[in-house]
Amino acid sequence: DEGVWLIKRPRGRAALESDPDVVVIAMGSAAVVPSEAEGVEARCATDVDLLDGSVAIEPGDRVLVYDAEGRIRGGSAANLAAESGASRVELATPLYTVCEDLDMVQRPAMQRRLSKNGVVRSPNLALAGRRGKALVLKDADSDEERAVEDVDLILFVGYQAAVSKLRDQVCDARPDLEVHLVGDSISPRRLADAVL
Repeated sequence: DEGVWLIKRPRGRAALESDPDVVVIAMGSAAVVPSEAEGVEARCATDVDLLDGSVAIEPGDRVLVYDAEGRIRGGSAANLAAESGASRVELATPLYTVCEDLDMVQRPAMQRRLSKNGVVRSPNLALAGRRGKALVLKDADSDEERAVEDVDLILFVGYQAAVSKLRDQVCDARPDLEVHLVGDSISPRRLADAVL
């Protein structure tokens, strides 16, 4: 028989049960905490962790949201933290303004909500590793560094890792099989990149 089989959420060898000639894996990507945060004393998580309940804002938490992508997710995470009882929320980004790549229709409302919630906006700051157990942010223009020591939680936005573990499982089970990774399983990108 010829045809294409779509297997949703395959586990281990389940992708091989139909005895395929070729396997195309499109498992996407997952939000991750960047390596610069390894060894940091503050709790570190992603905006996805906050949304799915894996991490919670405790009343009085001091929160830093570090947004590498500049779209809606960073501002939304900062607002959610502020509205969930955080005592202080800072939204930092390596871009020249926070939410820089947010479309012009949504940007004014986002900026107003950030202001209403008292979110401190800190643009132009790159991740520069850590000093001791504190994350270090570096101003892109002045090269001035700041150790972030006064936070309880750091949320990272815009860091993705390819989900490709299934490829290794399939290749181990059937070394003779032609296997292809596609989409974010190769390299996490935006929708515009995929369309291009």
